This record gives sequence, C-alpha cells and structure tokens, in this order.
Amino acid sequence: MRDLITQSVQELCAEHGATPLLICLAGSRAYGCHGPQSDYDVRFVYAYPAARYFSLTPPPDELHLPGEDVLGYELGKFLRIIRKNGWNAYELLHAPVWEAHCCADELRAVCAPSLRVGAMVHGLMSAAHVYLRRLLNLPPGDVGTMRECKLSLGTLRTLLSARYVMQNKAFYPLPVTELVQQIGTPEQQVLMAHLVRCRALEKLPDPQVLVEVCRHCEQMQAQLLATPLPQEVLSDEGLLNDFYMRVVNSLP
Repeated sequence: MRDLITQSVQELCAEHGATPLLICLAGSRAYGCHGPQSDYDVRFVYAYPAARYFSLTPPPDELHLPGEDVLGYELGKFLRIIRKNGWNAYELLHAPVWEAHCCADELRAVCAPSLRVGAMVHGLMSAAHVYLRRLLNLPPGDVGTMRECKLSLGTLRTLLSARYVMQNKAFYPLPVTELVQQIGTPEQQVLMAHLVRCRALEKLPDPQVLVEVCRHCEQMQAQLLATPLPQEVLSDEGLLNDFYMRVVNSLP
C-alpha cells in the first residue's frame, strides 16, 4: 500500500508540474491506534518551480488523491499554517516518513522556532471540544459501537497532547502509547491501553471504560480551560520566507 500511494502522489504532483517534498503517514496508523480495516491517511507537502507561480492561472495550493484520504499542501500554504500553529501541520513534520526530498530536514528545522505553546494548545483544545461534543451526543445507534471507541480515543489523545504541550513547551509524541506514558496518569494509561487493544482486535470496549474515558476527558478539558495560556508574539517569518524562496528557486 505504501508504494502504491507514494507512486500515486508522485504522479499527481507530476501532473501539476510540482515536486513532492515530504510524504507522511497520518491519522490512526501514525498514532498507533488503528484497526485492521483502518484507512491509510496520508499527507504531503509539495512545491512548484518559481516560474510556475508567475501565471494568470495560479497553481493549486492543495492536491487531493481521488477516492483516498490523501491530501497535499503547497509549500507556501503549509508554511502559513505553521505560522498560525496548526497542530495538524506540525504532526506532518513528526509523522512516519514515506518519502522525503533532500530539503525535508531543513523544513523541520526552520519550522521548529515557530511553535507557540498558547496557540498550539488553543488549536488542540478546539479539536478536542469537537470530539468530546460528538462523543457525548452520539445517536443511540452509535452507542456501544466501534465509532464510540474511535471518538473516545480521539478525544483522550487530543487532550493529552494539549496537556503535553502546556507542560513541556514542546511538540507531543504522536504514538498514543508513548504520549500517555509520558503525560497521562496510571489510570489513563490503563484506559488508553484498553481502547487501543479493542481497536486492534476490532472488539467492542468495556462500557465502563468508555464512561471513565468521558469522565477523564471532561476533567482534563476543565483543567486546561482554567489554565491561562501564555501570550506569545509571532515568530519572525524571515527564516520561513528565505527557505521557501530557496526551495522554489532550486526546483527544475
């Protein structure tokens, strides 16, 4: 599957005159909480040669592989998301790499100083709020199903990620087992292990576990909301802009 999707991304980029810079695994498979039937979520960053940008028809700043959860961002758009501290963009930089251009290491290096704790936590909290609202308002037919298990995992993972960023002033580890070991309580570690095992075996989780996950998530959400977020100044965009110009001017 990896070779097939990577080749499809390369062909898609070639069709638009672009060069893929970074192709990474995303979603549940990157977090290590997938099931046997889980889709392959893939994200990538690409760029055009400088001349391609000077056109009456601007090149697309997103590319999508039809029929697959495979989405790519043009380098300039990706760097703008990084400046806004989009946690999903930072995840791409820390995700399992399927293919990388020679500039990929420098891309990670120039993006690192842009991480702002307050903005990152705010973004993660917003995502967690959506997860938790869906979890607490599941239709009767979805209660006690794998959908409830998946939402429970997503909510717990996102809130733990926010806690990690707040406490460590750094980006969180993507694998959920590593994340919960570093930042979770012993009880949360047990809950996460149960959910991950159920996903892997496609087995319905213990209903009491789901109740406990909701309780922990609501408590974490309340604690994080009560914690003042630091006020931070946007980083200098000079490094990002210089990197962007070097890359697009180097592509054939």
